[in-house]
Amino acid sequence: MDDPATTGIDAGFDPGTGHGLVQADGALDRVPPLVEIRPVAPRTACGRVGCPVQLNCQLTTSTGTLCTNQVGIFVRAGILRQGPDSAVPATRQRLIRFASATASLQPGETRGVQLRLTRNGKRIVKQRNPRRFGGRLMVTSGNGAAVSNIPIDIRIR
Repeated sequence: MDDPATTGIDAGFDPGTGHGLVQADGALDRVPPLVEIRPVAPRTACGRVGCPVQLNCQLTTSTGTLCTNQVGIFVRAGILRQGPDSAVPATRQRLIRFASATASLQPGETRGVQLRLTRNGKRIVKQRNPRRFGGRLMVTSGNGAAVSNIPIDIRIR
């Protein structure tokens, strides 16, 4: 690439023309992930207070911004209706919010965040049946545009 305003041959990327080479690893470090927070382990043990979940901020310390995301656990609505003898068909059911919180972590930080139970979550914990079930951990990005949907195993203490 050659910039007519300078003498000699120029090296590197020219933002004016869009030509030249870019150092790829440096460029990738500057692109933030869609969802900044990820769970460390896909399981939790919930009690009457809530559900502790280990979360990790995926941003690098060079960005200097906090990871602030909405985190929620969703379960099938049929869990509320399950009794010791009832069988709920495994058809597609709507999801209800079981627990949620807003997590705010430093870049690169890993720590436990306590998700508070919703009204339906408290009902599920109180009925204590089933003791183990699956759900979805959904993390919404800071700007609300992206959602990370991760399977999670839930155990009632």
